[in-house]
Amino acid sequence: MNISGRLKITEKDGGKITQKGRIKCSDAKDIQTLEAEGDIAFKSISGVNAKLRGKIKGDSIDIQNLEVDGTIRIGNVISNICVMKLSQHNSIDKIVSKKIDIHIAEDRTSRIFTSLVNNWDLGKANNNKVDIREIIADTVSLEQCSCEKIVCDSLILHGRCKIKELIYKEKLEFDEMSKIEKIVHENGGI
Repeated sequence: MNISGRLKITEKDGGKITQKGRIKCSDAKDIQTLEAEGDIAFKSISGVNAKLRGKIKGDSIDIQNLEVDGTIRIGNVISNICVMKLSQHNSIDKIVSKKIDIHIAEDRTSRIFTSLVNNWDLGKANNNKVDIREIIADTVSLEQCSCEKIVCDSLILHGRCKIKELIYKEKLEFDEMSKIEKIVHENGGI
């Protein structure tokens, strides 16, 4: 794990590590709590709680309760609760979780400009800030995401999402700015 910023780890045995500046350590495994801020690069992180803030890049995260604030480029994410507040452009290969909430951080652009962009035809530009290959979850809430496949119980899309294939069981809500190419209700309907 390489970090330019701040790192705070609470280990399962109660031990604590706090570092600031440029930090290089082995990957975080079986930790109780990890808080990292800045430019964060790693192969894998596993444990109970993680709050990552800044520019995050890695292969895999296996954390029960995950909070991300910033930008992320990651392979696989496994969690019980996954909350991401993202900016700029992000890519995630696969997320497996009980509850996923991915939304875009408030932009400093004026509300008038944002309103004009929101009313722009989806086909004219790719406004998605998060590219995800696959999501498997109980409940999913997304904003400005592009996803190849989602398998879930319930899905809420909050604006300008593009989904290629959705398989769901219970609830589906999406706005007129979102697009789903193929919808399969697990009770048999298409």
